[in-house]
Amino acid sequence: MTSKLFWIFLALLVLGLSCGKKYPQNSPENIPEMIKKCKNLSDISSFYTKGTMDAVYKYQQYFSQEEFFAFKMLQFMEDSSSYKVIGKKEEHDFVIMDIRLEDPKRENINGIVLSLKLIQENGQWKIDKEDDIKRLLNSASQRSAEGYLNKLH
Repeated sequence: MTSKLFWIFLALLVLGLSCGKKYPQNSPENIPEMIKKCKNLSDISSFYTKGTMDAVYKYQQYFSQEEFFAFKMLQFMEDSSSYKVIGKKEEHDFVIMDIRLEDPKRENINGIVLSLKLIQENGQWKIDKEDDIKRLLNSASQRSAEGYLNKLH
């Protein structure tokens, strides 16, 4: 009987230690973990603001991209990835959260620090990358307009 209790205790201890730190479902700290589970653009869109997704769709149209490429643009966490929150600054209407990425399968991202801006939209924390994507789209469109004008001369 004592032997059984020992093994049950040991199994529970190992399970508890392997689970790591858990965050509440709707906390900013949990968003990267939820992104890991996304398999397509429809899944991942629920973790980004409406403005971000509108900008992504414009970017996707501008470059005639398949949905897969838009999904990959937003998916910074994969199944093998882990993260650690290394900083969090709360403002009155948004949160800036810094996370450090680790991934044994993708060494090129180990130690990279991402700064995520999160806002509440309809009571849910969502990542806001709207300005970043708009800047990217604006830069791309200016380059193609410049190239077109250079061809005219």
